[in-house]
Amino acid sequence: SALIRWQTRGLYSHAALLFDDDAVFEAWPGKGVRLRLLDRNDLEGITAFHVELSQTQEFMAREWAEAQLGKGYDYWGVARFVTLGRFGSPKKLFCAEYVMGACDAAAASLFTRCEAWEPAPHQLSWSTKLTQVEL
Repeated sequence: SALIRWQTRGLYSHAALLFDDDAVFEAWPGKGVRLRLLDRNDLEGITAFHVELSQTQEFMAREWAEAQLGKGYDYWGVARFVTLGRFGSPKKLFCAEYVMGACDAAAASLFTRCEAWEPAPHQLSWSTKLTQVEL
């Protein structure tokens, strides 16, 4: 996490999807793409952003996120932030790519001229479609 923040010169080293039922979908090193419940006792250091989705879009985002469960973590995709090359695997995902992919699948892309694998976690916060919220 510290290396990602240092190399990308950003505040954030991780991104995840949080739904109203406290389901957290994320790509996590060593675990891959997983689903867990938000632990409300562990909110320190978390910055949350909201993207406005219709009910249909939220369903589409969640359906896509669920379909990715069990995929491996894309270490090579993260390595591109250090090497600036295009590495990675279509069978694996890193956190920001996972969040972007879900938004893209819901026709709610965070950026108009950016592929899902391109932004670092902190760059997601640059999207004008996101609003910072309190958890």
